[in-house]
Amino acid sequence: MRMVYKETRLEKGIPTKEINEISRKEKLGRAPIFEMHYYWARKPLITNRAVIFGVLSHSIDVEEFKKIVGLGVNKKNEQVFKSTPWVTQKEIFDKIKKDMQELYDDRVLVLDPFAGTGMIPFEALRIGLDVEAIDYNPIAFLIMKGTLEYPKKYGEMLLRGGEINGRRVPSFEEVANNIISEMEKELGYLYPDHGGKKVLTYIWTFKAKCNTCGKYTPVMPDFTIQKNKNGNLYLKPIITVDDVKFEISEEEPDMEPFKSKGIEVRCAHCGRIITKKELLKQFQNGEIIEVPVALYVTDGKERKFDIPDAEDLRVLENAKKHFTPDLFNFIPLEEPSPAVVAKNWLGSWSNFYNPRQLLLMATLSKKIKEKTEELYRIDPDYATAVGTYLAMLLGKQLDYSSRITGWLQSMNMIGHSMALRGLGMTWRYAEPNPFSKSSGSLRNQLRDIVEGIKFSFNELSTSKGNIVIKRDSVISFKPDKKYKLIITDPPYGNDVAYGDFSDYFYVWESRAVGHLFGWGSTVTEKDEEIDVNDKDRGWEVFWDRFGMAIKKIYEILDEDGLFVAYFAHKDPEVWKRVMDSYINAGFVITSAIPLSTENINNIISIEKTNIFYSLIITARKRKEEKIGFLDDIKKEVKQKIKEKIPKFREFEYNQGEMLQASIGIALEVITSYSEIKSFKKEESTKTAIDLAQTFLVEELIEQDLEKYGIKDYPLDPETMIYFYALQNNRYFNKDNFNQIVKALKADENEMFNKNLIELRKDSIYFKNAFERADFDEENGKDTIEGNSVIDWIHRAVRMHDRKPRPETIVKISEISGIPRDILSKLMLVIRDHDKGREGRVAGEMAKSYEEVYGPKKPYFEVE
Repeated sequence: MRMVYKETRLEKGIPTKEINEISRKEKLGRAPIFEMHYYWARKPLITNRAVIFGVLSHSIDVEEFKKIVGLGVNKKNEQVFKSTPWVTQKEIFDKIKKDMQELYDDRVLVLDPFAGTGMIPFEALRIGLDVEAIDYNPIAFLIMKGTLEYPKKYGEMLLRGGEINGRRVPSFEEVANNIISEMEKELGYLYPDHGGKKVLTYIWTFKAKCNTCGKYTPVMPDFTIQKNKNGNLYLKPIITVDDVKFEISEEEPDMEPFKSKGIEVRCAHCGRIITKKELLKQFQNGEIIEVPVALYVTDGKERKFDIPDAEDLRVLENAKKHFTPDLFNFIPLEEPSPAVVAKNWLGSWSNFYNPRQLLLMATLSKKIKEKTEELYRIDPDYATAVGTYLAMLLGKQLDYSSRITGWLQSMNMIGHSMALRGLGMTWRYAEPNPFSKSSGSLRNQLRDIVEGIKFSFNELSTSKGNIVIKRDSVISFKPDKKYKLIITDPPYGNDVAYGDFSDYFYVWESRAVGHLFGWGSTVTEKDEEIDVNDKDRGWEVFWDRFGMAIKKIYEILDEDGLFVAYFAHKDPEVWKRVMDSYINAGFVITSAIPLSTENINNIISIEKTNIFYSLIITARKRKEEKIGFLDDIKKEVKQKIKEKIPKFREFEYNQGEMLQASIGIALEVITSYSEIKSFKKEESTKTAIDLAQTFLVEELIEQDLEKYGIKDYPLDPETMIYFYALQNNRYFNKDNFNQIVKALKADENEMFNKNLIELRKDSIYFKNAFERADFDEENGKDTIEGNSVIDWIHRAVRMHDRKPRPETIVKISEISGIPRDILSKLMLVIRDHDKGREGRVAGEMAKSYEEVYGPKKPYFEVE
């Protein structure tokens, strides 16, 4: 007996293939609010919209769902996130409103306790729902204020200026432009023209001293500066008596004098290796030399590379003289967390910037504080709104102007500081001219923020929904009510050390606008941070805090409420622990919807698919005490998976997605029982995965074989896995393969020993009959080993290939004991699933056998 509740559209299933495709496109052409400030995790708006409409309704069908979300109706090929189909699809929306009344009472309130930058709240608010958004991270809090609250509250004024208490207040853009103009007057001389051309970007490297010869060598593993449709350009090294200089060249330079391994460098003068330890010491003692090696310049018509001259070097020294005592209050001297890789080389946060960059950031921070204090005297709340966007301007400049900012040689533009995982060190960095009109400039950053405000204002200004944003920890959250609908995207363990990496922005932004938000500290709080940084917050800390958070969500969820969470991680052990946290809190899993929103060549390609990659998990509170026996539960799981396979196919799930959804079914059944006899509760997730693997594979193979007239014939586990692999182009992701092998109790080592499988990168490849072995001419026999059905099939294929004859199947049947009609039909299965040599020979064998031994009219048909 299952729980009684109205199953939402999401729990019934949604067409994820179309959502995935559109989500990938959205990641390539992102919503303007994504560009307002860097953050590490943002689910595409279309995905959030689909989830929200999925949980708001129970009566709409799949086609109605597609229309209300905006799938398959975009004729102009514009981004779907820009559309608002619920405005035009009034009949369907009215139907959903009625469903909402039945499911969640008068008004729908969505709580997102891990709101991040507010992408789930954004879509909920846009639809017209009330939202509470919570996040522990101050940078996430600031971004949400700027994308959700202030555009809705002050949109017109932020964009055009207005009047408060009888006094005119400027728009955000006016304030920002005023700051940029003032800074250009004060600091513009530090970015002089080069040979009459405007410098857009400075490309820097470091030079290390050789302890043997005392000369300097560039610490730069690659001398390429352009590699795109405009051709390749290189920094050609010129080794002089005391130094290494460069010139721009189309000819690829000889790297032999600089060749080294890992983080070390070969002295170009004497050939000695300067070790990582020596490099670190030189950085820490301030002995490393930092030099610009190239300039990217423009005359207004053409852009090109050039080599810096003496004047370019002189102005850098001038930057050091420009610091005034009041600027030192804005310079962050705090040490980064050990999780920040570049800390080993650069030390304090202030050392992440060269003197000119440091002066720029300190000046910008100082002016932001001054301008917001002026506005504060007119209206504190509007000053906080403007300060929020000014902090975003500072954040964007920080992201594109530091000693760890890369140069994208394929596009001739600046990368960003967060590009290297863990805030890693780069040995050639790019510095933008902040007063130019190019990538990384202040006015380009300002444009992105203004566009984001416009987008939010246009989308949210007419919304009837209300938004409340809180900076709080889920663990400590103490609301005065319970929630019927909680939708969130929680942290995934070691995906990102949010607290540690956020300090990159926060140490600056807290100094510039912390007075507006009451931020007392200049580094982020981490006492209740739920992440893994592999230094002082390990996995056990994460699981302890994650479990506490899930229990808190259980406590604040209404008895009839629905909890929906995204989950993405490629380690199945992490996936199991997440599910166990749900089960320990008392949740019943009601569905697991698979998502593959990453680039199709990255995540969901045949060889790379990870079955645990991405899920939308729905859960409810258990309402009844129910006792069951494991054998009966296994039957229930198998029956439910069998019933759902047609729906999987309707949604065009691939095999990995089918497996994810099947695990959800198994978890739904298992977690609906308060007690299972002869069963350990802590094994719930492991059992669900094993059952889903076993029953899904068995059912898919059985259904496939039934089309060929094969029913109830017991195939051995490795043959079943082989035929399953044929449906997947012979490839399995290694994690997927390991789970299936365990579930079906196959022998992985034996398959390797028989040369049936091989490891290719991170995938398991099933070999065809001709890749497995060679014919032993001397002894007149094949070298294929083993006595599984697939071993005998492969022997038959190879035998028939050498000497085609109708009796091949008969002979193999007599030796192996496999019925000849079963062998014949299995050959047809291979013919239809393998388009190579094995499939061709298997088809010819089955055909010749039928012509001689079968009835004149085939007794089965192949669909």
